[in-house]
Amino acid sequence: MTPFNVEIFDQSLALRHHTNVNAAPYSEDYLVPKASTVSVPYSPDISKGDYIRIYRDDLDYFGRIKSVTDEKRNNTLLTVEYEPFTSLFSNEVLFDTALQSGTQSLEQTIAQIITANWISNSDVRQNVPGLRVVTTSATTGWTFYLTPSSKTTTRTILNLYDQIIVPALTKYKVSLYVVPDFTARTITVRIGAVSEAPYYIEADLPSVIVKNIVLGETSEDVNKLIVYNNDDLQTTIIYYKHPDRSYDTSDTDRITPVIYSIATVTPSEDEPFIDGAKLAADRQFDQASYNNLIELTILGDDPLIRPEQLRIGREVYIISEGVIYTSMLTGREVGQTTKLIFGTIRLDLTTLIKERFKNGS
Repeated sequence: MTPFNVEIFDQSLALRHHTNVNAAPYSEDYLVPKASTVSVPYSPDISKGDYIRIYRDDLDYFGRIKSVTDEKRNNTLLTVEYEPFTSLFSNEVLFDTALQSGTQSLEQTIAQIITANWISNSDVRQNVPGLRVVTTSATTGWTFYLTPSSKTTTRTILNLYDQIIVPALTKYKVSLYVVPDFTARTITVRIGAVSEAPYYIEADLPSVIVKNIVLGETSEDVNKLIVYNNDDLQTTIIYYKHPDRSYDTSDTDRITPVIYSIATVTPSEDEPFIDGAKLAADRQFDQASYNNLIELTILGDDPLIRPEQLRIGREVYIISEGVIYTSMLTGREVGQTTKLIFGTIRLDLTTLIKERFKNGS
């Protein structure tokens, strides 16, 4: 098998180290970013905070070094732990909730936050050399139902990656795509919806080594919401979710068995009870469009599926046993084989909890 090229760059994208390795497995999960490791010959020029590029043929990965360990303490081999470049944005930021009113696009909002914190920050040491942002689409009418931290402000503090970047992908198909230019020494973050047409994958091909499909509603998905008027706790409006993922007050063609939740709304002059109830329903049922998990393990150079053609956020039609499932590529694991991960469900709750706890969320 063709070896991987491993290049290490400092924060100005100057090359510090280069080597070849036979194995460089990495994980790229957009929903729950994870660190990967690679073993390289010892070099004093590799440090935490450097950038790492791993590439071979059509595979090309760019990330940030999280730690460097001389496991045997004999200056022969280093274990380099690295994570996706976008993990840089898993930090708390100040967010103006009024932006959800539609005054500007979702892409431009993300670009402005990145610019304010990592490009044009008053603390110049916090700025990332060479970092640029470009928007490639404009999504309007967006909201994540984020609320201010108090009644005297429109602002709140949140984790940019968890609360803005991930929902932007799962709800509006807007993703971040990182393009380093090692000659110009720039790192461009392209923000936008994937423009390529949906990609068809035949999941029953002999080259698919392992296939795992989890579909539809999970045990935690509420399909009935009872909204009480908090003034009397008697007046109610009930919303029902339907198989096409729409929801309204019509008690027909519902999802069963019933999984219900209760919300309360305090009406005011500015917001009558019926408006507050609708907003509560929007918040409850406004979930990801690709509510499934499909995992396909294939050979990395599979000539039929061609995994190198797929980028995160690409919509796919997966055909299995005569059924077509609509999903989106949200992750991959590359090693001796390649696992393509589609959809917004993750079953490894232990990993999810650990990652969120580690990030302080």
